[in-house]
Amino acid sequence: MKLPGKRVLWYWLPPLLWPIGFRLAVLVLMSGQAPRWVAGHDKLLHFLYFAIMAILVWRGFRFERRFSPWGAAFAAFGVIALYGGLDELSQLLRPYRSAELHDWFADLAGAAMPFLVAAAETVIQRRRPAPVPLPCPEA
Repeated sequence: MKLPGKRVLWYWLPPLLWPIGFRLAVLVLMSGQAPRWVAGHDKLLHFLYFAIMAILVWRGFRFERRFSPWGAAFAAFGVIALYGGLDELSQLLRPYRSAELHDWFADLAGAAMPFLVAAAETVIQRRRPAPVPLPCPEA
């Protein structure tokens, strides 16, 4: 079995490790009971979690898979929207959790963040001056 190259690991390991690291941090920091400040900000936390995840996935599609900025944004949005939906549905199976449509809306808002990154990249590329061709030496 051939192992993935360094390039694949560099771009795809962060989005794979992000959920694991985040959930471990939540377990350690909250140790059973969520702090009071989380109760009013859970949608913001959903948005931030999925925004970071979506940008990491966008990075993989954009630079490792060489998608266009907008193609990478659509691909990342699709993957993260599906992941967020499945995450909410899986909470129906856990007695101590509840699935909420508004949580998924916050997930979708975070999943849309690669579109802002793609727009920023497009604006930067358009403002960058075109390279000046070098004169050809005569033979």
